[in-house]
Parts: sequence; structure tokens; C-alpha cells
Amino acid sequence: MIKLIVCDLDGTLLPAGEKKLDEKVFKTLDLLKDKNVAFCVASGRSYHELKRLFADSSVDIYFIASDGALAVYKEETLFQNTISSSAESMLISSARSQGLPGVMFSSKYLSYYVCSCPKFSDYVHKNLNYHVLRVSRAQEMEESVYKVSFYRKHKLTLSADLNRQLTEVYDGGKWQDFVPNGTDKAEAISKLQKLLGISVAETAVFGDNTNDVKMLLSTPNSYVVAGANTEAIKAGRHQTENILKTIEEIILNK
Repeated sequence: MIKLIVCDLDGTLLPAGEKKLDEKVFKTLDLLKDKNVAFCVASGRSYHELKRLFADSSVDIYFIASDGALAVYKEETLFQNTISSSAESMLISSARSQGLPGVMFSSKYLSYYVCSCPKFSDYVHKNLNYHVLRVSRAQEMEESVYKVSFYRKHKLTLSADLNRQLTEVYDGGKWQDFVPNGTDKAEAISKLQKLLGISVAETAVFGDNTNDVKMLLSTPNSYVVAGANTEAIKAGRHQTENILKTIEEIILNK
């Protein structure tokens, strides 16, 4: 019997190009609530972005944000893995020395950014719904940082010291993302399972991309959505053309 559903957001619950969750998602969440099944969204996005997207839900949602670096339930931080302040300073220096247009740091309630490009500043403010603050140095960031994202013209090269502290979780298009070493969605799900007393066999996960691979491998109840990338398809045990329908079938045992 499944007691926990974990879903990636972008490309999974939220189709590519969409800015708002479909009302059908909230109806499915209500069904999970009625059946006493816990729901968790596991995403590369920051917590404040996830909270905004699920604001219309009456369901008590578990949030795994920043690719597993932060877990939140009812505003309480369940566990976290942060980037050190010294690493933050080095990352800003690296971005500047390599001529990158901007770097963004994801925290719980705000994101911070350093910028050398006005267009990047406009982009960040609009896409993060103004939950963002421009800074010039790490000391100005008042919250703990869980993830760093570089907006780049070319691939960023990290120093040996930073490579010992950080793991790359995404490298594609104009963005390159890093989280603290030892951070991934699968590890975060394992910690959540222990907190809730729920086993691997009682957990179902849904994903579509490279940063979902480890969590897709973590349980036999893993589902890859239509349009998933090759790595995710190889990692998932099942495929689904309709994630909401599949969730309902799992919960209703149809």
C-alpha cells in the first residue's frame, strides 16, 4: 500500500512552458488527503517558489526544495544542507572573474543575486515574482543558501576547493546549478521516509529529468512521465502518459 507520493515539479506535475498548476492537480491532492496518503513535491526550485505554486492547496504538503538541500513542512525546516559563507564569496568571485552575467543563490524565503547584466536583473525579478534581492557580496545574504545557479555565456570552471564542497546538478542551456556535496532528491526522500515511518515499498515517485534519476532508482514504484529524458527513462520502473490518472489508480488500487 502506497503511503507517500513524491513528485518532481517542472516537466512532471507542471508541463513545460506552463506557469500555473492545473486545477486537476489540486483535486488529486484532495484525493490523497482523503486517503491519508502523504504528498511531497521534490524540485530544483527554491522553497518560496514552490510555496507560491501550491498556495491554493488545502493539503499539508511536504516540500523538498533546491534539489534536496532543504525540506520544509508547515514552514518548519525538517532538514537542510547549506552552502558555506566562504563558498558563497568564492562563487561570487568566480562568476566575476570569468565574466558571467549573473549568479543566483536560493534560500528559503528569498533568492539573492549578483549581476553584471541589466537584462538578467529584469529576468530574475519577473520570474521569481519579486521574491529576490540584489547583493554585491555574500555578507549581504541574511538567509542560509541551499543552491547556486550561474547564468552563463560559457561553462563555469570551479576551483579545487569549491569542487570539494559542491556537486553539479544541472548543466544545460544558459544555466549551471550546484548544491552542497551529499545533496540529492533520493537522499532527502530517504530522510523524509524515516521521519514519517514510511518504507521504500510504501513510496511512489514521479520524475522526468537527470536530477530525478537517483530518486527514480530508489524505489520499485517509480514512474517516468511522457517526454522524459533518456537517463530518466532508463532509471524509472514504469512509464505514464497521465501522471494524475496514474496517481489516482495507485491510491484507489485500480
